[in-house]
Amino acid sequence: MKHWIFLCVLLLEIGVAHATVPNVALANYQHALQGRKGHRFNANQIRSFVYHWFGLHDDRADIRQSYALLCPSKLLMIFPEITVRNKADYKKWYDGVGKNIRSNLHRVQKLEITFLPHHQYQLHVVVHWRAISRQNKFINMIADQTWLLRDSNSTEHPCIQEYKIREFTPIN
Repeated sequence: MKHWIFLCVLLLEIGVAHATVPNVALANYQHALQGRKGHRFNANQIRSFVYHWFGLHDDRADIRQSYALLCPSKLLMIFPEITVRNKADYKKWYDGVGKNIRSNLHRVQKLEITFLPHHQYQLHVVVHWRAISRQNKFINMIADQTWLLRDSNSTEHPCIQEYKIREFTPIN
């Protein structure tokens, strides 16, 4: 009899736990839908944008392609070597990378997206960056970054308002 009661209680608990899983999943789904209300881009479009950005830098694409992804005003990009506030500053940074780095690759390790009010997106991005310098030195770093993106009516993608490298850590 004790075993029968134990089995019934166990099955009841499993049933209750199983029944709450879809409710939690549904609540998470509804929260995600509500969070993106009023935003032009969904989470997958934001992810695609991030990968596109790093792809341009891996290929050392024409700087005009990067310019198209930057917000035209209130730009703030913080790199270890320079703070960028406009396209002229960005060009200095981009040209400096080109002078010092022969090739590089970015691999996104973490990408978290938060939908903010006023058509903005907060991103936490962790990137593994590998490069070969012009002096043939191998560079192997982790960049922990925060981005602030904004909806842009003039393009098919958001624009970068802020891009801050919080930590830039060498990997041995």
